[in-house]
Amino acid sequence: MRRAFKSGLFPLMILIPLVLTGCSDDGNPEPPPPEYPEIVDAVAERSHGRFTVTVTVSSPYDSSERWADAVRVLDSEHEPLHVHEFDHPHPTEQPFTRSIPDVGIPIDVTEIHLQARDSSNGWSPTTFDIDLDQPEIP
Repeated sequence: MRRAFKSGLFPLMILIPLVLTGCSDDGNPEPPPPEYPEIVDAVAERSHGRFTVTVTVSSPYDSSERWADAVRVLDSEHEPLHVHEFDHPHPTEQPFTRSIPDVGIPIDVTEIHLQARDSSNGWSPTTFDIDLDQPEIP
């Protein structure tokens, strides 16, 4: 009876698909990179009627081809109040933290939503929400 495969090629036929599908050393497939950056922490501090928003963004896929390129502050109705753009990727600084000073937030807004943007995929569908300590409106 004739063999369908030469003995030297059979191990390669098993190994090549594993390499091509991106399996890790333990045999599990490598997860694809996330589609969007994630805001992992943020605070908003009031000073002289304005806010400084400090945000920590995780985008472990950052490279010169694709990166977290902006964060925006949205009001309670998800309307943009401020957009802060990042000029370059942060591949060696993950997650990275930036302070966004002088953000104007109307006094009647009691919570804000932060949203990160990916340079290829656009705005993340998820937000990081912050309750604000606003003075009482008389």
